[in-house]
Amino acid sequence: MNNAGLFSICSDNLFFGRAALIERLFALPSKESGLSNAVYLCGGRWTGKTEILRRVHKKLFFEQTAVTPVYYQFKDYPDTIAFAEDYLKEILKQFVAFRRRSPDLVATPLTLAGIEKLLGAEKDAEKIREVISRHRLAQKYNDKNAAFQNAVRAHLSISSNTNMPVFLLLDDFDYLDRAVCFAGQSGIKRELLDALNAAPSFIVAGREKGALEGSIINSIEFLPITGLDEDVSSAAFVELCAQNGVECGAEALSAAGQKLEGCPFYIKNLVTSAKRTGGRLLSLKDFARVYADEITGGNTAEALRSYIKLDSLGSLKILKECAENSAKKITSNAGEFADLLAFEETEVNQNIKALSAIGLTEATLGAVKYTGGGVVADFIGYAYDIYVKGLSTGEARTVLINGLLRHGFEVRYSKIRSRLKEEVAGVLTGFDGQKVSKRFLRISVSLAGLEEREGAPLTAPEKDTEITLPQISGFYTAERFEYSEAGPEIIIAEGFEDGRYETAGSIVWFVAIKDATAPVNGEDAENFLRRVSILKENFQGKKTDRWIIGREGFTAVARKILENAGVFTTDGARLNGLKESLFKTHDKDGVSVPYSGFGKEFEVALPSLPRAELVAAKAADEIAAGMGFNEDARGAIKTAVIEACINSFEHGRFKTGKVSVKFTSEKDRLIIHVRNGGADFSVPAPQARNISDGLIKRRGWGLELIKGLMDEVRFEKLSGGAGIEMVKLLGKKGEASDAKQA
Repeated sequence: MNNAGLFSICSDNLFFGRAALIERLFALPSKESGLSNAVYLCGGRWTGKTEILRRVHKKLFFEQTAVTPVYYQFKDYPDTIAFAEDYLKEILKQFVAFRRRSPDLVATPLTLAGIEKLLGAEKDAEKIREVISRHRLAQKYNDKNAAFQNAVRAHLSISSNTNMPVFLLLDDFDYLDRAVCFAGQSGIKRELLDALNAAPSFIVAGREKGALEGSIINSIEFLPITGLDEDVSSAAFVELCAQNGVECGAEALSAAGQKLEGCPFYIKNLVTSAKRTGGRLLSLKDFARVYADEITGGNTAEALRSYIKLDSLGSLKILKECAENSAKKITSNAGEFADLLAFEETEVNQNIKALSAIGLTEATLGAVKYTGGGVVADFIGYAYDIYVKGLSTGEARTVLINGLLRHGFEVRYSKIRSRLKEEVAGVLTGFDGQKVSKRFLRISVSLAGLEEREGAPLTAPEKDTEITLPQISGFYTAERFEYSEAGPEIIIAEGFEDGRYETAGSIVWFVAIKDATAPVNGEDAENFLRRVSILKENFQGKKTDRWIIGREGFTAVARKILENAGVFTTDGARLNGLKESLFKTHDKDGVSVPYSGFGKEFEVALPSLPRAELVAAKAADEIAAGMGFNEDARGAIKTAVIEACINSFEHGRFKTGKVSVKFTSEKDRLIIHVRNGGADFSVPAPQARNISDGLIKRRGWGLELIKGLMDEVRFEKLSGGAGIEMVKLLGKKGEASDAKQA
């Protein structure tokens, strides 16, 4: 009777990429696997460790007779004796099931008395009954150590009395380090390790390598279990889509490969969600929509909530900070969290310990490393936006989708190869709703074009008006829609206009590139218009624009055709000007650095907690540094933000209310709005202040101090509260101290 369900394994058509490993582990008892006599499968949650162990167990049960296979999964128990009884029952029950070749017994709940009855008068039964008797005696006298020792050595008693070794497959082995029932019992783990060391061979699995590191177990081999490699995960994705009737496209496949970490659990949930909500995973937009559904309310979200169980905002804030630092390749420091998040150091350490226990962080000598992965980071970010920043679920979902679309750049940008195409691709990544001069997208006639005009006078220069660029979410070549088309290559750039991911705001730009020594001619122009008219059929209902770029400019005929059709046109020189406008260079502490964040807004919602203003100050410093403000200017900005936040908290209508701080970075200034839900901002009497090396060292001058630190200060009457707007200009007071020192 080969019933897979009795062994709690998933359907074969949902299991991918581990067949070779399962065969190696199956051969372990026979010494033909090429592995050591003991193996530790070490990997994160949902990487497939449990499924691997259960499949090896099933295979050992049905396909060999040399060892008795026993699978056990550690969990928490009321006390040590309760664990000992549960462990002992599984060992003995599975021994009886294998001896009788009765797979139904594997999934049948049995008591120790029931197991004794099954043993009957079988050979060796008396010796096995002695193991049960020892447990009952330990239970009678509440001897926890005796009960535990008897249970973990039961496999050795069976092996010695039946001449058939018991082969253990122990899952979630590192649970021993965090199970409540084992707390404070240092000898427990040592007893189990000693019992394992006496076995010929075994397999254990856990999340952390440290669970067995440093032990004296003979020749144990650590096998890391990570996500499926890209080829296998792609094949799994396509196969699951086919099984579920979900349309699958290259864009969504590539995005899934980048985002889902090769995790079978995430892949399965994504495809299932797509089937439930429309059956499409063709484009990056499809992927973003379905992925957001999973993170915000699908099976993945449910599993993550159960797994993470964030019981405080402290854990959420620490996780968010760790995940962001990890993405920036920055090591987090436990000591910094106390100041940054306005927590007591004891509270920080408790939160980090709890997060490390569930495998989301690793703490070593004060350094905290995030280990949760990208999907968990997205889930944490979504929760943070709701519970800390105060966004609605819809707003937080929009933030998540916009981030996913931005992530699409990494997938698509790699497909753009030639020199001019790389320049254009780089420019498109900077399209983020800014206003730029229209002259960058309207080209004068090239020298080659003057010859074709036959002496016609040049038109008057176009008025230098501005055009608002779209927010481009991603781009790719049009080759997937075209077959053997001649002419300049076309890039399709998708995005939106209103700052939110909504169908009504969707826009598509068709961008043609001619990277040649000859200008764009009339034939090129006609070819582009014809091809775009066909390509637009794939984007019905969306607003579209057309843009053609020629390194050497345009002939007069081409310009006339394109102008009449309302096509944007740019030559190589104007492209460089557009690039400089989007990625203007500023001086930061004497070093020129590019900054592409102009026109962007950042908002922080501060809870009414001690030192919450330091969070806003840190954000202000990072934004100001990125814009090119020098150290003195950044110090002034931080002090002004701290003063404004403290004033806002002191005079808020509700002492438990939040203060909102919004930063807007413009080309020549940083604008900061601080708003509360209460009375007007107050102007307290000035107190002594201490200014050293151009930096403000103490607070206390209230709004007078803010006025002295910032270039512009305005007060606002708001519905239900009050606000202050502060402006710091680039090149004004921000550089004054440097000039004086010179």
